[in-house]
Amino acid sequence: MTKTDAVPSLHIDTPSPAGDIARGGATWYSWLLVGSYVYALSVQGNALPFLQAEFGLSYRAVSLHSSAIAAGIILVGLFGERVIRRIGRSASLRLAAGGLATGSVLLCLSPAPWASIASCFLIGLIGTLIHAVVPALLADIHGERRAEAYAGQAIVACVFGLSAPLVTGVCIALALGWRAAVVVGGILAIAIAIGFRRTVIVERAPREQRQGGALPPAFWAYWALCVAATALEFSILIWAPAYQERVVGLGPAAAATAAAGFPLGMLVGRIVLRRLVRRIAPRRLLVAALAIVFLGFLLYRDVGWPAIAVVGTFVIGLGIGPLYPLSALSARRRTNATSPASASPSPSASRCCSHRSRSAPSPTRSALALPIWYCRR
Repeated sequence: MTKTDAVPSLHIDTPSPAGDIARGGATWYSWLLVGSYVYALSVQGNALPFLQAEFGLSYRAVSLHSSAIAAGIILVGLFGERVIRRIGRSASLRLAAGGLATGSVLLCLSPAPWASIASCFLIGLIGTLIHAVVPALLADIHGERRAEAYAGQAIVACVFGLSAPLVTGVCIALALGWRAAVVVGGILAIAIAIGFRRTVIVERAPREQRQGGALPPAFWAYWALCVAATALEFSILIWAPAYQERVVGLGPAAAATAAAGFPLGMLVGRIVLRRLVRRIAPRRLLVAALAIVFLGFLLYRDVGWPAIAVVGTFVIGLGIGPLYPLSALSARRRTNATSPASASPSPSASRCCSHRSRSAPSPTRSALALPIWYCRR
């Protein structure tokens, strides 16, 4: 553990030395918990076709599972900040890990749709506390180099997201069933919480006085793009396995494995972004990423060949991967130009930007907007 991670009241507000950021215990704890959260969300998409078959659900009924997760995200956006202030970041992260594990186990034991939907709601409600805590925590630890910490978080999240369909495919191929893959996610969350139980978490600094006037229209344009990018990401994560099986025509194990092309594409896209963002203007990168997404959807939906649809899944991820970091960066730059006192809004529960102090970003606005996109079918 680094000295930076260990001092509860430390708020880094100055540039860090050159070289890689310090990856202390709190940083790795945050990254891995975000990874476990993304795994839990990704594996739901693999589980939905099997839940639909077991309970005989229509597409409208089975979509209530993902809508339940979105409802949990809304509540975290409305009340999560109060919970975190009352019990602290450390307890919030432990609670979130326990919620992910409990929701995963209950999902596997669900005897009827009402129970499986409630389990998904629990995963969204408790697990999203991770995304309400981690961005601000990384900002407090790494200060002006928080963008590098966010990039590391995104890569770890993509790795976990990639592992979910692969683990599901292996479990199905070995006749262990989809429930084994869901339980793996719960075990991961608990193992991470136990492994970092002695890690000191930087608690939030006292609320700073909010300054500055209204946000410019450009900020809200990039904020809307941030919401749309998050909605696209979650929609593909949840529904790609079902689409590959029901529409493309792949078998259950093959569909679950093929869906790994999306998080793999996101991982590649964000690794490439780290190399390009210092050489090419963010606006040009945004346009290029959107063009790649459009091309990916053409391959994914309109060609009609299974192999091309799988390639399209990867291409969509390749384009979607850079959208959130670039839109968040562009939005932050617009707030910098408007109000220096609020120059660093962080991603929130739904990973979009809000106009708060740099040590206490609020997830409310973006969490309210995400489910509007997330639940559209």
